[in-house]
Formats: sequence, structure tokens, C-alpha cells
Amino acid sequence: MRQPADDHTHGRRAGVSELRPAVGEAAAAPGHEAPREALPVDRTQAILQAAKRVGAVLKKAEHPFALAGSVAVYAHGGTRNLQHDVDFCIRPEDADAVAATLREAGLVVYTPPEDWLLKADCLGQQVDLIFELAHEPVTTRLLAQAQELSVDSVLMPVLSPTDLLRGLLAAFSEHHCDFGAVLPIARTLREKIDWPALRRDCGEDPMPAAFFFVLERLEIIPPAGPAAEAPGTPENAEYRVAHFQERLAAEELGELGVRAEFRAGAVAVTGTVPSAQCRETVLRLAREELAGLTVHTDVVVAETARPDRAEEL
Repeated sequence: MRQPADDHTHGRRAGVSELRPAVGEAAAAPGHEAPREALPVDRTQAILQAAKRVGAVLKKAEHPFALAGSVAVYAHGGTRNLQHDVDFCIRPEDADAVAATLREAGLVVYTPPEDWLLKADCLGQQVDLIFELAHEPVTTRLLAQAQELSVDSVLMPVLSPTDLLRGLLAAFSEHHCDFGAVLPIARTLREKIDWPALRRDCGEDPMPAAFFFVLERLEIIPPAGPAAEAPGTPENAEYRVAHFQERLAAEELGELGVRAEFRAGAVAVTGTVPSAQCRETVLRLAREELAGLTVHTDVVVAETARPDRAEEL
């Protein structure tokens, strides 16, 4: 799991002590691992085996946690071609206890230079124990939203698709903005993601907003809200025409004799009104309600003046 650094230096978080290999493990450091079990035949299976083993250890010790990263995407139905590390989310206050539990299970746990995670080695695979996502601490609420899923036959809590993508979007910055890595995840899990919630939480930031735009252009997700719909599409035009008719009926003049129809890509407003003032009102409402559409008007004023001479029979 990669979390890009920003231009600010973050101090070590409260509740997370400086963890070093335990006594007797002085030679164990990154690149050195405890005696390995027989490795599976391929990298993907090795990653899954490591995820299952660490997940089983954490479950047995009853530590709050959730699977994250590419293995979590796989658990939700993503690709099985795993080529990276295993990621777990834990709370900052549980970091020491989780490290002790994994050491007791025979895993090497060490503290990298980054101050938002711990690392462990399992079956020759790197395991990241993350207690901060995009500079926000992992919370009890986030872990409570995890879903119990089968990971290659082992049940464990897995971050929800929405929370998975939220963490990836929040990590976008001027220094790290790889849409290509996140795009397949969004495409695969789009039916399981709460897109309105993501837009609400991340859509005001420029990088996530640009990513949403790419997804819309690729037709992976629909545009946000009815305002994003093209003004001249038949569905939108007919809705606006109906609203225009409602406005006419609601006005004091009650011009129910004026008709508006959408045909051949334009709106035709026709009818007869009793005065020039009423005609101006109709035209004003048409400008307000049908802006952006092609509108043809044929609204005439009826002659209501008294005859100036007697009618001859």
C-alpha cells in the first residue's frame, strides 16, 4: 500500500511506539525474514496465503482490523492477478499489540521510515499494517463498515468498496496522481460503490474531481445530478417543457390555452392570449424555463376591443 508523502513532515502518532525487532531478532530487518514455510507456486497465491495467515492470526487474537489494498479488491470480485503486497488497516492505538501478536506467531515486524504503518514479512511477502489512510487515522467506525468476506476460503473483514476507493482518491496529489492504477478498480467495483457519497466527500478537490470526469467520459459512471444532463436531450427537454406548462398554469393569468411541444429538436410554443401583457409573461417564462433550447413562439393576442361600428346583417 502506497501513501504519497506531502510537503509537510508528520511527527510520530500518539499511541504508536518505535517498534524494532524483538530481542534475538537483531539480524532480522527488511530483506531478512524468519524461517519460511513452503512457498506457493505463483506470486498471486503467495500473496493470498500471506493475507490468509495474517488475517487468521489477527482474528484469533480478536484485534479490530480490515483487509485493504489489491487483495480487498479481489475479495470484492476484482482480478486475481495480484503482484503487490498485502495491506491491513488497524487502529493507531492497536499498533503495539498487533505487532506483538504477529511476533508471537513467528513473523518479523519492523518499523519503516514512514510513520503511518508497520511492516511484516509472511511467506516471503511484504505485509503492510496501516493505521493512517491519506493522513487520516484509521477509526473504529471505518473498521465497523468493513464487510465479512471470503478471501480464498478464509472469512475476514474487508474494507467496503466505497471506503477502498475513498482512500485511493484522497491520496491523489500533485506528486502522485496515477489514474491508471485506480481506473480498473473503479470499473470493476462500480456497481458496489456509493458514488454520491464519494462525490460529496472528495469531489471538491481537483484531482478526484478530474478522476470523476474521466469516469463520466468513459461512461463508467453517470454524470452528477440532472443539471449535468445535456440540455437538448429529448428526456431533459420534455421534462422542462412539462415544467414550463406547470408554471403557466400556476401564474395568475392561468394561460392554459398556450401549448408547448418538443418536436424535431426544438420547442414550439403556440396559442392565443387576451393581451400583450399576457404574451410578454408567456415569453418571459419561456426564456426562464427553456433556456438553452431552441424555441419557436407563435403566441398571438386576441382582439378584444369593442367594435367601433354597428355590425351589418
